[in-house]
Amino acid sequence: MSGNVSSALDTLRQGLRQVQGLRVTDYIPDTINAPMAMVTLDEATYHRAFGGGDVVMRFTVTVVVGRVSERIAQSRLDDYLSYDGPLSIRQAIEVGNHLDGCGIDTLMVERAGNLQPVTFNDVVYLSVDFTVLVHA
Repeated sequence: MSGNVSSALDTLRQGLRQVQGLRVTDYIPDTINAPMAMVTLDEATYHRAFGGGDVVMRFTVTVVVGRVSERIAQSRLDDYLSYDGPLSIRQAIEVGNHLDGCGIDTLMVERAGNLQPVTFNDVVYLSVDFTVLVHA
């Protein structure tokens, strides 16, 4: 059974909600309430196996932190970027998810990058993107 986008999104958000203090949005938000994470679908590739199997979905997880000071914001992002630890986004997504019954075979955080300031309503935040690959 191939998983669908909704089940993949739910699985990713479930993992992210394990990061203490990180707000996880179900939709692209109208306002930013940092620290927060949002998940968006970049692409889905179909027919990688017979019978519609091995649907590959690529998601971007964007994490936004407040920029009270550059040092504090960068330190918080460093924690989120860590390979493991209580605030590690990679660990929360890969290790924190149980894939039984959700239609997902594997998921992997491929990379992180695109560290940049983001301005929203005249407030500057700092953000980083994580690319997540899901096989369903």
